[in-house]
Amino acid sequence: MDQGTRLYEPRDYAACKALWAELTQHHRNVYEDPNFGGDDPSHGLDTFLANPSLIAAWVAEIDGRVVGMAGLLKRGE
Repeated sequence: MDQGTRLYEPRDYAACKALWAELTQHHRNVYEDPNFGGDDPSHGLDTFLANPSLIAAWVAEIDGRVVGMAGLLKRGE
């Protein structure tokens, strides 16, 4: 099994969008709020990637398949 992390690349967008939608659905279930995340549960990824505080984003892969994502936001000094 080949696994690791690397910097996010534009080719990861579709996989990360699906992961974001899955996470949003999880939060909808946990908080019992079907409106959590708005009409499009994957839209938050676009907001995250466009955030000017985003320093870097990474993906986790297993056998070449994106299975996770993380990011670093700079807040203040």
